[in-house]
Amino acid sequence: MKKRLLQQTLVIVTLIGICSSLFAGVILPKVIGSNMVVQRNMPVPIWGKALAGEKVLVSFAGQQKNAIADTAGLWQVMLDPMFASNIPLT
Repeated sequence: MKKRLLQQTLVIVTLIGICSSLFAGVILPKVIGSNMVVQRNMPVPIWGKALAGEKVLVSFAGQQKNAIADTAGLWQVMLDPMFASNIPLT
């Protein structure tokens, strides 16, 4: 009985580990998020962490930039300079 329970527990833990690695997400630093302000007329760096080799797409204000996380999981893109605006952008 104990052996069967142990085997079931190991199977469940293994499945949870596999599933969690399948849904790994991109992690952004706290300074990047809602209500942030970017410098006008300057390139805007956006960076973060992901799984090594993971493809990352950054889409903002009509721009789309791609990156691939390096072996340490770090990635960065540079958005083109933008003009000043009093309209919120997404």
